[in-house]
Amino acid sequence: MAFTFINWAVFLIDPAQFSYTGHPNLWAFAYYSATAVYFGEIDIVSPVGDVAIVAKLLNDVIGGVGVLTVVLSIFMGYRSTRLDSSSVDSIQLLNDKAYDIEEIAIESAWMSLEELEERLLSASWELFGVMHWILAKTPRQWTVEAASGRGEDRPAPYTL
Repeated sequence: MAFTFINWAVFLIDPAQFSYTGHPNLWAFAYYSATAVYFGEIDIVSPVGDVAIVAKLLNDVIGGVGVLTVVLSIFMGYRSTRLDSSSVDSIQLLNDKAYDIEEIAIESAWMSLEELEERLLSASWELFGVMHWILAKTPRQWTVEAASGRGEDRPAPYTL
């Protein structure tokens, strides 16, 4: 919209900067500026003077950058939404895995992970040692159904 007024002002100051048919009004310059965004031309007004050509080139470049910014914003917004959905799925998967590990801990050690952690801390075990111990006690492949005794309400089997 700013280039409409810039081109209109250039026309009012020096009409020889443009080649035109009839007497163009502000609406003609609005149309001229809008088509210049897409590197277009119209028959009503066209630049012939240096100032008018520079204004048109600036309109072309700034308009093109504006259109590119809108397109990239839409693309990045779509990508962000897709990644957000993927991270929500990953968080749900991690929560399910934590729940399954809690169930395994209760079944094999007869205590929750919090109780197991308290006991290990009181025995001054490091977390690194605990992880090796848990991995050694966990089968290489196991299913959620086999670990929990439930089935249809849990996700598909996973491998560790």
